[in-house]
Amino acid sequence: MESELALLRRQVNPDLLADLEQQVDSERAANARLTEELEKRAAPLDAKPNPDCRDMVAAYLRQSGFDGLFCEECGCSVDDLMPCGENDWVWSCQAGYKKPGCTDACGQGCDFHIVPKASKDHPRQLGSAQ
Repeated sequence: MESELALLRRQVNPDLLADLEQQVDSERAANARLTEELEKRAAPLDAKPNPDCRDMVAAYLRQSGFDGLFCEECGCSVDDLMPCGENDWVWSCQAGYKKPGCTDACGQGCDFHIVPKASKDHPRQLGSAQ
């Protein structure tokens, strides 16, 4: 088998072999990153044996790639979800994406706003958070 392997190595183009090895290494690294991301996203679900609604909403937002919730009154990051408590208007919140900074229309000096994907680049931002 050693002699067959030596024969095959002489027949293979060294540049092609190097390219293939680089491609395999790149795919291994990508797989490692994806595995890490999957484990990170699954962790909130495994964290509590009986998660409450806030935990379940946070896990869904993270798994779906959202940054938080917003409604006309406010917005909150998935890391500080629903600080408003159990007000009736919490049920009108929608999933959205974090956009850094504050608008002139808001003017409250917010660190970010949570906005719908369709409006991510739109100047009008909903759901401010300070």
